[in-house]
Amino acid sequence: MDNALEIRVGFILMDADNVRMKVTQADIEGNKIHVAYEPVDGGEQITGTLDDTDYVEIVERGPGVDPKKPTVETLTTAFKAAIVAATQAHQCADGGTCNFDSAFLWISHRYAKRVEEAAKTAGVHVRAAKWLGSGYFVGSPGHGGQGSRGTAVAEAITKALLDAGLEAGTYYQRD
Repeated sequence: MDNALEIRVGFILMDADNVRMKVTQADIEGNKIHVAYEPVDGGEQITGTLDDTDYVEIVERGPGVDPKKPTVETLTTAFKAAIVAATQAHQCADGGTCNFDSAFLWISHRYAKRVEEAAKTAGVHVRAAKWLGSGYFVGSPGHGGQGSRGTAVAEAITKALLDAGLEAGTYYQRD
């Protein structure tokens, strides 16, 4: 399953038999994800492990979060969580080579006012970009690094954005 690591609690999945399931627990371990889910149409809770041999489609990303049109509140909460994650990741050693790794949030620029307002309220830096698709590079002030630390911070910010139900990824570039 290509999207296993994207699955979060609250997502609605559909399996190969078109059964819709709501995820109630999701724990990632390597390339597998241990999940508990319940059929949307009723039934017993099921637990199991999904890996790249399983077919699951993400039908809905969670309660009230539209990753293409998030609210200012959703973005602000996600950005604040990103700062917490960046602070924790910033504790690692800064070995390795210089890089420009960064979190990237895919969202249309037509929502620029929402993104900028949320970023200002939360205290993160955002920079619009189009060459990776419509979206924003997201950085946390004071949490940079030149090598491994920069990568760890970028990946932590990305994870916080994904956990909030947004579409995000990590851009990797070494100098």
